[in-house]
Amino acid sequence: MGDAGNILKTVNGGGNWTAQTSGTTDDLQSVHFLDANIGYAVGFTGNILKTINGGTNWVTQTSGTTDDLQSVHFLDANIGYAAGSTVLKTVNGGTTWSTQTSGITQFLWSIHFIDTKTGYAVGEGGSIFKYCDAPSAQVSGINIGTPTISSIPVNSFTTPSGGADGYVIMVNGSDSFIPPTDGTTPTADASWNNAGQQVVYVGTSTNPNITITDLNNENDFFIKIYAYNDCDGTKKYESTGASPSLDDDGDGFDIRLDCDDADPSITKCDQNITFGSLANKTFGDANFNLNATANSGLEVNYVSSNTDVATISGNTVTIVGAGNTNITASQAGNAKYNAATDVVQNLVVNKANQSISFNALASKSYGDATFDLTATGGASGNPVTYASSNTAVVTISGNTVTIVGAGNTDITASQAGNAN
Repeated sequence: MGDAGNILKTVNGGGNWTAQTSGTTDDLQSVHFLDANIGYAVGFTGNILKTINGGTNWVTQTSGTTDDLQSVHFLDANIGYAAGSTVLKTVNGGTTWSTQTSGITQFLWSIHFIDTKTGYAVGEGGSIFKYCDAPSAQVSGINIGTPTISSIPVNSFTTPSGGADGYVIMVNGSDSFIPPTDGTTPTADASWNNAGQQVVYVGTSTNPNITITDLNNENDFFIKIYAYNDCDGTKKYESTGASPSLDDDGDGFDIRLDCDDADPSITKCDQNITFGSLANKTFGDANFNLNATANSGLEVNYVSSNTDVATISGNTVTIVGAGNTNITASQAGNAKYNAATDVVQNLVVNKANQSISFNALASKSYGDATFDLTATGGASGNPVTYASSNTAVVTISGNTVTIVGAGNTDITASQAGNAN
């Protein structure tokens, strides 16, 4: 190939050459064939041609540039590069091309890639350049072992298409990850520190067989794996990452460490009870409900230590007397949960107040007949007793008043309390 779009083809080792119809009059500078049928040619003003029938017909591709192109090279049926005044890349067999940020100012004479991450170019002035990039795809087939109530095993995964030199595994309490920064090597710690995104593995194996430990069984945990390439000692990371596609609540990424995931044959889940302090009550108050909860979701049971003060049916407390009682909340566990630690709260039931109804007394005259007092007592049921402050005016026997002299006296009505 050469000036004015000329393309020649031989089928006998160069003994004879036949002109092909390129469809362009621009100078062509380089040709590359993937096999006997599929080939590419590049030239001036951004010309890129493709043939799928061994050069018999050529179709112009949309390069997106008018810069001169000097060299073309394809890794496979999809990924190819063209170079000259600029560097172009295609990932769909030449259907579309994108300009690459190379940082190169020299005109390039030739470009060649040995795999998806490593390529070389030579240019004017004897310049030679090496290209190294992050993996072009993510890992797949992530194999997660059986979670326990506090750990998740990460067993293996499949190398991304195009390959990778190594991998970083992260865990987080939310499905929000920041990819590793190019040029850095994160420090890995497989013990969860409860502080957001954490690197748990850095290495080259696709069978890491690590176990992420010290997880909280009340939370969701998310895993992300990033692939990287080692570019002469500098790690370059793909930025999408891959997540495992299993869990029990259906969103395809998180692994909930509850007893629906954990294997009871390995260990039961722990549970705990939340039971707040109880307000003081007074004898005669209405029944009330207890509201302790277990984080397992299992029903909490209650017992009163003093049934002369309070009895319990279900979660309803009935006050039967004044005094103190300890109310114990318990949860015995089941096939998946251990018994919870009992929580005890003290209930104080104060005595009820009582009152006496005692109307004002009419004035009397010396010589009037005896009369009865009619004060009404409170709920204790004890008798109302009376006392005269001046027995020179009146005396009282039971509730009967006898006038013994003229003057004034205060009559006090009293009633003793009881246990309640």
